[in-house]
Amino acid sequence: MAKLVYIVSVGHSGSTLLDIVIGTIPRVISTGECTYLPWQIFRRGESDPNAAKEDVCSCLKSFYECPEWNSVINYLNNRVGFDLYKNPYKFRIALLRPHQYNGKKQPLDRMILGLYVRLIQRKYLRFASHILGLSCKNIVHNNWLLFDAITKVRGAEYVVDSSKDFSRVHLLHSVRKSDVSLILLIRDVRGIAASAVKRGDNPLEAAQAWKFFYIRVIKALRWINVPIIKVRYENLCENPIKQRKIIAEFLGLPDPGEQMTINTHDHHLVAGNPMRYKGNIDIKCDKYWHKALDKKLCLKLQFYNEELADMMGKLLFEE
Repeated sequence: MAKLVYIVSVGHSGSTLLDIVIGTIPRVISTGECTYLPWQIFRRGESDPNAAKEDVCSCLKSFYECPEWNSVINYLNNRVGFDLYKNPYKFRIALLRPHQYNGKKQPLDRMILGLYVRLIQRKYLRFASHILGLSCKNIVHNNWLLFDAITKVRGAEYVVDSSKDFSRVHLLHSVRKSDVSLILLIRDVRGIAASAVKRGDNPLEAAQAWKFFYIRVIKALRWINVPIIKVRYENLCENPIKQRKIIAEFLGLPDPGEQMTINTHDHHLVAGNPMRYKGNIDIKCDKYWHKALDKKLCLKLQFYNEELADMMGKLLFEE
Protein backbone atom coordinates (compact mmCIF):
# COMPACT_ATOMS: atom_id res chain seq x y z
CA MET A 1 0.00 0.00 0.00
CA ALA A 2 1.35 3.37 -1.03
CA LYS A 3 2.06 6.25 1.29
CA LEU A 4 1.31 9.62 -0.25
CA VAL A 5 3.36 12.79 0.13
CA TYR A 6 1.12 15.56 -1.16
CA ILE A 7 2.36 19.07 -1.88
CA VAL A 8 -0.16 21.87 -1.38
CA SER A 9 0.71 25.33 -2.70
CA VAL A 10 -0.41 28.13 -4.93
CA GLY A 11 0.83 27.93 -8.51
CA HIS A 12 4.35 29.12 -9.41
CA SER A 13 5.68 28.39 -5.93
CA GLY A 14 8.30 25.79 -6.87
CA SER A 15 6.23 22.65 -6.32
CA THR A 16 7.88 20.85 -9.26
CA LEU A 17 11.34 21.54 -7.84
CA LEU A 18 10.28 20.37 -4.38
CA ASP A 19 8.71 17.24 -5.88
CA ILE A 20 12.00 16.34 -7.58
CA VAL A 21 14.10 17.07 -4.49
CA ILE A 22 11.90 14.78 -2.38
CA GLY A 23 12.15 12.17 -5.12
CA THR A 24 15.91 11.95 -4.54
CA ILE A 25 15.24 10.43 -1.10
CA PRO A 26 15.52 6.62 -1.24
CA ARG A 27 12.17 4.77 -1.27
CA VAL A 28 10.38 7.85 -2.63
CA ILE A 29 9.04 8.33 -6.19
CA SER A 30 8.35 11.72 -7.79
CA THR A 31 5.34 11.89 -10.10
CA GLY A 32 4.77 15.60 -10.70
CA GLU A 33 1.12 16.67 -10.95
CA CYS A 34 -0.24 13.16 -11.12
CA THR A 35 -3.82 14.28 -11.58
CA TYR A 36 -3.04 15.04 -15.25
CA LEU A 37 -1.94 11.52 -16.26
CA PRO A 38 -5.04 10.62 -18.36
CA TRP A 39 -4.90 14.01 -20.06
CA GLN A 40 -1.21 13.55 -20.90
CA ILE A 41 -1.87 10.08 -22.35
CA PHE A 42 -4.73 11.50 -24.42
CA ARG A 43 -2.57 14.32 -25.80
CA ARG A 44 -0.34 11.99 -27.78
CA GLY A 45 -0.15 13.69 -31.16
CA GLU A 46 -2.72 16.28 -30.11
CA SER A 47 -0.31 19.11 -29.25
CA ASP A 48 -0.03 22.15 -31.46
CA PRO A 49 3.26 21.62 -33.35
CA ASN A 50 4.00 25.33 -32.91
CA ALA A 51 3.52 25.20 -29.15
CA ALA A 52 5.86 23.96 -26.46
CA LYS A 53 6.00 20.17 -26.40
CA GLU A 54 4.81 19.30 -22.91
CA ASP A 55 2.88 16.09 -23.49
CA VAL A 56 5.81 13.80 -22.70
CA CYS A 57 7.30 12.41 -19.52
CA SER A 58 10.19 14.35 -17.98
CA CYS A 59 12.48 11.56 -19.25
CA LEU A 60 11.59 13.03 -22.71
CA LYS A 61 9.72 9.92 -23.87
CA SER A 62 5.98 9.74 -24.47
CA PHE A 63 3.84 8.03 -21.87
CA TYR A 64 3.53 5.15 -24.35
CA GLU A 65 7.31 4.79 -24.59
CA CYS A 66 8.48 5.62 -21.05
CA PRO A 67 9.35 2.23 -19.50
CA GLU A 68 8.34 3.31 -15.99
CA TRP A 69 4.91 4.65 -16.90
CA ASN A 70 4.36 1.87 -19.40
CA SER A 71 4.81 -0.68 -16.61
CA VAL A 72 2.45 1.20 -14.30
CA ILE A 73 -0.22 1.65 -16.96
CA ASN A 74 -0.08 -1.98 -18.07
CA TYR A 75 -0.48 -3.01 -14.42
CA LEU A 76 -3.50 -0.69 -14.11
CA ASN A 77 -5.01 -2.09 -17.32
CA ASN A 78 -5.17 -5.50 -15.68
CA ARG A 79 -6.76 -4.03 -12.55
CA VAL A 80 -9.44 -1.86 -14.15
CA GLY A 81 -10.35 -4.14 -17.04
CA PHE A 82 -9.84 -1.71 -19.92
CA ASP A 83 -6.95 -0.18 -21.87
CA LEU A 84 -5.95 3.24 -20.53
CA TYR A 85 -4.01 3.93 -23.70
CA LYS A 86 -7.18 3.59 -25.77
CA ASN A 87 -9.54 5.27 -23.34
CA PRO A 88 -7.51 7.31 -20.81
CA TYR A 89 -10.40 9.51 -19.67
CA LYS A 90 -12.32 6.47 -18.52
CA PHE A 91 -9.78 6.28 -15.69
CA ARG A 92 -10.94 9.44 -13.92
CA ILE A 93 -8.51 10.87 -11.41
CA ALA A 94 -8.77 14.62 -12.13
CA LEU A 95 -10.89 15.84 -9.26
CA LEU A 96 -12.87 18.97 -10.03
CA ARG A 97 -10.62 20.09 -12.86
CA PRO A 98 -11.62 21.98 -16.03
CA HIS A 99 -13.30 19.74 -18.59
CA GLN A 100 -10.25 19.39 -20.86
CA TYR A 101 -8.53 17.40 -18.11
CA ASN A 102 -11.55 15.18 -17.49
CA GLY A 103 -12.64 14.57 -21.06
CA LYS A 104 -16.05 16.21 -20.65
CA LYS A 105 -17.71 19.26 -19.14
CA GLN A 106 -18.91 18.81 -15.58
CA PRO A 107 -20.52 22.05 -14.35
CA LEU A 108 -22.00 20.28 -11.34
CA ASP A 109 -18.48 19.58 -10.11
CA ARG A 110 -17.76 23.31 -9.81
CA MET A 111 -20.93 23.90 -7.80
CA ILE A 112 -20.12 21.02 -5.47
CA LEU A 113 -16.56 22.30 -5.01
CA GLY A 114 -17.77 25.74 -3.95
CA LEU A 115 -20.04 24.19 -1.30
CA TYR A 116 -17.31 21.76 -0.24
CA VAL A 117 -14.72 24.51 0.34
CA ARG A 118 -17.12 26.46 2.55
CA LEU A 119 -17.92 23.38 4.58
CA ILE A 120 -14.31 22.35 5.26
CA GLN A 121 -13.53 25.87 6.47
CA ARG A 122 -16.31 25.59 9.05
CA LYS A 123 -15.41 22.25 10.62
CA TYR A 124 -18.16 20.32 8.82
CA LEU A 125 -15.58 17.86 7.56
CA ARG A 126 -17.64 14.69 7.78
CA PHE A 127 -20.53 16.29 5.96
CA ALA A 128 -18.17 17.86 3.39
CA SER A 129 -16.54 14.51 2.67
CA HIS A 130 -19.96 12.93 2.31
CA ILE A 131 -21.15 15.68 -0.08
CA LEU A 132 -18.15 15.45 -2.36
CA GLY A 133 -17.65 11.75 -1.85
CA LEU A 134 -21.02 10.99 -3.40
CA SER A 135 -19.91 12.36 -6.77
CA CYS A 136 -16.19 11.60 -6.52
CA LYS A 137 -16.00 8.21 -4.80
CA ASN A 138 -14.75 6.48 -7.92
CA ILE A 139 -12.19 9.23 -8.56
CA VAL A 140 -10.71 8.86 -5.08
CA HIS A 141 -10.58 5.08 -5.52
CA ASN A 142 -8.78 5.47 -8.84
CA ASN A 143 -6.21 7.82 -7.33
CA TRP A 144 -5.31 5.33 -4.63
CA LEU A 145 -5.26 2.56 -7.20
CA LEU A 146 -2.73 4.59 -9.19
CA PHE A 147 -0.53 5.37 -6.19
CA ASP A 148 -0.54 1.73 -5.11
CA ALA A 149 0.39 0.66 -8.65
CA ILE A 150 3.32 3.10 -8.75
CA THR A 151 4.82 1.85 -5.49
CA LYS A 152 4.27 -1.80 -6.37
CA VAL A 153 5.68 -1.64 -9.91
CA ARG A 154 8.52 0.74 -9.18
CA GLY A 155 9.49 -0.70 -5.81
CA ALA A 156 8.96 2.35 -3.60
CA GLU A 157 7.17 3.18 -0.36
CA TYR A 158 6.20 6.81 -0.88
CA VAL A 159 4.70 8.63 -3.87
CA VAL A 160 5.03 12.41 -4.20
CA ASP A 161 2.14 14.22 -5.89
CA SER A 162 2.51 17.97 -6.50
CA SER A 163 -1.01 18.55 -7.83
CA LYS A 164 -1.33 21.30 -5.19
CA ASP A 165 -5.10 21.54 -4.67
CA PHE A 166 -6.21 21.06 -1.09
CA SER A 167 -9.67 19.60 -1.75
CA ARG A 168 -8.09 16.61 -3.50
CA VAL A 169 -5.72 15.73 -0.68
CA HIS A 170 -8.48 16.15 1.88
CA LEU A 171 -10.61 13.55 0.11
CA LEU A 172 -7.65 11.19 -0.31
CA HIS A 173 -6.92 11.57 3.41
CA SER A 174 -10.54 10.95 4.37
CA VAL A 175 -10.30 7.47 2.81
CA ARG A 176 -6.84 6.43 4.04
CA LYS A 177 -5.87 8.69 6.90
CA SER A 178 -2.68 6.90 7.93
CA ASP A 179 -1.25 6.95 4.40
CA VAL A 180 -1.16 10.71 3.75
CA SER A 181 1.45 13.30 4.69
CA LEU A 182 1.04 16.92 3.62
CA ILE A 183 3.72 19.43 2.70
CA LEU A 184 2.59 23.05 2.69
CA LEU A 185 4.91 24.92 0.33
CA ILE A 186 4.97 28.70 0.59
CA ARG A 187 6.87 31.18 -1.54
CA ASP A 188 7.40 34.84 -0.68
CA VAL A 189 4.44 36.63 -2.23
CA ARG A 190 6.82 39.08 -3.91
CA GLY A 191 8.23 36.16 -5.90
CA ILE A 192 4.68 35.18 -6.88
CA ALA A 193 3.97 38.73 -8.05
CA ALA A 194 7.22 38.87 -10.04
CA SER A 195 6.36 35.56 -11.69
CA ALA A 196 3.03 37.09 -12.74
CA VAL A 197 4.90 39.99 -14.33
CA LYS A 198 6.95 37.51 -16.38
CA ARG A 199 3.76 35.91 -17.66
CA GLY A 200 2.14 39.27 -18.45
CA ASP A 201 -0.39 38.99 -15.61
CA ASN A 202 -1.35 41.54 -12.98
CA PRO A 203 1.09 41.16 -10.03
CA LEU A 204 -1.31 42.53 -7.41
CA GLU A 205 -4.08 40.17 -8.51
CA ALA A 206 -1.62 37.26 -8.30
CA ALA A 207 -0.64 38.35 -4.78
CA GLN A 208 -4.27 38.62 -3.70
CA ALA A 209 -4.95 35.12 -5.07
CA TRP A 210 -1.91 33.89 -3.09
CA LYS A 211 -3.31 35.41 0.09
CA PHE A 212 -6.81 34.04 -0.44
CA PHE A 213 -5.52 30.55 -1.22
CA TYR A 214 -3.46 30.20 1.94
CA ILE A 215 -6.09 31.73 4.21
CA ARG A 216 -8.57 29.18 2.90
CA VAL A 217 -6.13 26.30 3.38
CA ILE A 218 -5.14 27.43 6.88
CA LYS A 219 -8.78 27.55 7.96
CA ALA A 220 -9.34 24.01 6.69
CA LEU A 221 -6.14 22.63 8.23
CA ARG A 222 -7.29 23.60 11.71
CA TRP A 223 -9.87 20.82 11.57
CA ILE A 224 -7.95 18.09 9.74
CA ASN A 225 -5.65 15.74 11.64
CA VAL A 226 -2.99 15.13 8.99
CA PRO A 227 0.80 15.09 9.46
CA ILE A 228 2.04 18.35 7.98
CA ILE A 229 5.33 20.13 7.46
CA LYS A 230 5.80 23.66 6.16
CA VAL A 231 8.50 24.34 3.57
CA ARG A 232 9.51 27.78 2.41
CA TYR A 233 10.59 28.00 -1.22
CA GLU A 234 13.45 30.36 -0.40
CA ASN A 235 14.85 27.95 2.20
CA LEU A 236 14.58 25.09 -0.27
CA CYS A 237 16.63 26.99 -2.84
CA GLU A 238 19.23 28.25 -0.37
CA ASN A 239 19.87 24.88 1.26
CA PRO A 240 18.14 21.96 -0.53
CA ILE A 241 20.28 19.38 1.30
CA LYS A 242 19.06 20.63 4.67
CA GLN A 243 15.43 20.76 3.56
CA ARG A 244 15.66 17.24 2.14
CA LYS A 245 16.98 15.97 5.49
CA ILE A 246 14.13 17.68 7.34
CA ILE A 247 11.54 16.14 5.02
CA ALA A 248 13.10 12.67 5.25
CA GLU A 249 12.95 12.88 9.04
CA PHE A 250 9.33 14.06 8.83
CA LEU A 251 8.48 10.97 6.76
CA GLY A 252 10.36 8.64 9.10
CA LEU A 253 12.97 7.77 6.47
CA PRO A 254 16.75 7.43 6.99
CA ASP A 255 19.03 10.44 6.54
CA PRO A 256 19.55 10.74 2.74
CA GLY A 257 23.08 12.11 3.21
CA GLU A 258 24.97 15.21 2.14
CA GLN A 259 25.22 14.50 -1.59
CA MET A 260 22.49 15.34 -4.06
CA THR A 261 22.56 15.69 -7.82
CA ILE A 262 19.45 16.34 -9.86
CA ASN A 263 18.90 15.25 -13.42
CA THR A 264 15.23 15.71 -14.23
CA HIS A 265 15.47 13.05 -16.93
CA ASP A 266 16.05 10.44 -14.20
CA HIS A 267 12.58 11.17 -12.81
CA HIS A 268 9.26 10.54 -14.49
CA LEU A 269 7.00 13.51 -13.90
CA VAL A 270 3.56 13.71 -15.44
CA ALA A 271 3.18 17.50 -15.46
CA GLY A 272 4.41 20.62 -13.75
CA ASN A 273 6.82 23.44 -14.46
CA PRO A 274 8.72 23.09 -17.78
CA MET A 275 11.97 22.99 -15.78
CA ARG A 276 11.25 19.27 -15.48
CA TYR A 277 12.71 18.88 -18.98
CA LYS A 278 16.05 20.62 -18.31
CA GLY A 279 18.14 17.61 -17.30
CA ASN A 280 20.95 18.54 -14.93
CA ILE A 281 19.99 21.52 -12.79
CA ASP A 282 21.64 23.68 -10.17
CA ILE A 283 19.16 24.96 -7.64
CA LYS A 284 19.22 28.73 -7.36
CA CYS A 285 16.87 31.13 -5.63
CA ASP A 286 14.93 33.35 -8.02
CA LYS A 287 15.36 36.96 -6.85
CA TYR A 288 13.73 38.46 -9.93
CA TRP A 289 11.23 40.36 -7.80
CA HIS A 290 13.95 42.83 -6.76
CA LYS A 291 13.98 44.09 -10.37
CA ALA A 292 10.43 43.42 -11.46
CA LEU A 293 8.50 45.17 -8.68
CA ASP A 294 8.55 48.79 -7.59
CA LYS A 295 9.30 49.64 -3.98
CA LYS A 296 5.76 50.71 -3.14
CA LEU A 297 4.32 47.38 -4.29
CA CYS A 298 7.07 45.47 -2.49
CA LEU A 299 6.19 47.17 0.78
CA LYS A 300 2.52 46.35 0.34
CA LEU A 301 3.26 42.74 -0.45
CA GLN A 302 5.56 42.42 2.56
CA PHE A 303 2.49 43.13 4.69
CA TYR A 304 0.88 40.09 3.00
CA ASN A 305 3.87 37.98 4.05
CA GLU A 306 3.63 39.21 7.62
CA GLU A 307 -0.12 38.71 7.80
CA LEU A 308 0.19 35.11 6.63
CA ALA A 309 3.09 34.52 9.01
CA ASP A 310 0.91 35.67 11.90
CA MET A 311 -1.79 33.24 10.87
CA MET A 312 0.59 30.32 10.48
CA GLY A 313 2.80 31.11 13.44
CA LYS A 314 6.23 32.71 13.36
CA LEU A 315 7.90 29.39 12.50
CA LEU A 316 6.73 29.81 8.93
CA PHE A 317 9.22 32.48 7.98
CA GLU A 318 12.03 31.90 10.44
CA GLU A 319 15.41 31.13 8.91
